[in-house]
Amino acid sequence: MQWLRLLGILLTLCACMASDTYACSCRFDEQEGFIHAKRNDGSSAHLPANARGVLFLVTQYQMKSRPPLQKEFFSITEGAKKNVLKVAIQRMDLPGLPDDLQTVYRVGPEDGFQPGKTYTIRERGWRQMTVVIDGPLATSPTDRFEIILDGAPSGRALHRPAGGSCTQLYPQIVQDLRYSIPQAYAPYNYAMLYFTYQQSGDSEANPSDPKSKLFTPHAYTPSLCSLVPYGGSNRGLGRELVFTGCQAKDSDLAAMTTQVKGFVGLLEMDDQLHETPIVTVDFAKAGSGSCDVQPLPRDPIEIKGAETSVLDSCDIGYQRCL
Repeated sequence: MQWLRLLGILLTLCACMASDTYACSCRFDEQEGFIHAKRNDGSSAHLPANARGVLFLVTQYQMKSRPPLQKEFFSITEGAKKNVLKVAIQRMDLPGLPDDLQTVYRVGPEDGFQPGKTYTIRERGWRQMTVVIDGPLATSPTDRFEIILDGAPSGRALHRPAGGSCTQLYPQIVQDLRYSIPQAYAPYNYAMLYFTYQQSGDSEANPSDPKSKLFTPHAYTPSLCSLVPYGGSNRGLGRELVFTGCQAKDSDLAAMTTQVKGFVGLLEMDDQLHETPIVTVDFAKAGSGSCDVQPLPRDPIEIKGAETSVLDSCDIGYQRCL
């Protein structure tokens, strides 16, 4: 029976190795499905009466494995009597949406929503969401969507990707940002989409033309596996951050400033995303001594607003798994 003992030892070793590998691998599902199926408190979604549908996200992988979405894939019923309604579907290919291998569709009743009524939208009978319809949302040509610098930049120990789900603390100069939206949109902030763009390293395609600056999608994530909801922001409700390495204060003056802009909207209702004015971030305003940050290896990390300290197999020095 010696061989059985050896086999048991080998299986135990393999299980331990797989466990350590898995500990630093990504552990989340793809975000396909209804994007805003619930409000932030977990209650049923609400939309204004002039919304034209709910949003459904499809990943490139799913698009390759099945036919393109069609209205026949969905059913919509209204009220307790489940009156069956005709379905309309629209693929949302808009300026400002990142080209990140995901496609958004808007699905709703062909004749629109009616205030005070409740609708259930089902996809092929197994994924579904319920939406309650409020009165119409009043928009104005003077509505402003902006990115606001939320306080002054400061030095922080910021978690940065260190391979897989691991993260490592680095001293960084950080500028907090927040989106400002019209008050009429506030009841639907859970469904607002925010896409932030930052000036790229190739700062200008044509140096003689300031409008030709190159911008690339930006979203802060502490690890390669960090999951930010589609169109969401790192700290939720349109709160984001940008940063630069502390070495920039001494060696690279060009890295001390950057520019950001955003595209924001309620695509359940809006037919276009609203582009914000460009905002300049001056990291030099952090002041002297801002990089004197001493991160602690066991310092708690903040993920989606929850204080967590996760120590796993890739904790080495300032590294940890999320």
